[in-house]
Amino acid sequence: MYIETKTADYLGQLLIQSEEITPRQLAEALLLQRVRGSKLAAALIELGHMDPARFFQWLAKRPGTPTIHVNCYDVPSEVTALVPEDFVLEHEVLPLDRMGSLLTVAMVCPLDRATIQELEALTGLRVKPVLCSPEDLRAGIARHYGQGSSETVEVWPGFEISWSAA
Repeated sequence: MYIETKTADYLGQLLIQSEEITPRQLAEALLLQRVRGSKLAAALIELGHMDPARFFQWLAKRPGTPTIHVNCYDVPSEVTALVPEDFVLEHEVLPLDRMGSLLTVAMVCPLDRATIQELEALTGLRVKPVLCSPEDLRAGIARHYGQGSSETVEVWPGFEISWSAA
């Protein structure tokens, strides 16, 4: 199970500062996150304190947060080879491009510092996250990692990445 404590603290404080959630809602979500081993955003959504569209819109409005639609993005196989499928599924990321020592990745939550640091350690590259919707992430992962796989992973409550070999 994956618990994102540093990211949860950071993300939670940003959501409170922007008045998207209350401190009490954050406390409830942190408790659920710890019990389930989920991500904070998923806990907030499951509790009904945010919905996926509102969370995505909040992230998209943050200064310096580039957004991308990956459903038509063609990722070179040498880029997908940099990040193993199990990491992609567990951490909800999709590598998009590599320019020298910079790896651009699509993420449902580009504020997830723990995942970014883990990805940098895994690849030895500096990571630049860009925001994408859960639906786009699902389509991109299925397109670039789906061959030969049979997986179902919940990205958000009600949003699952699911595919099998074609």
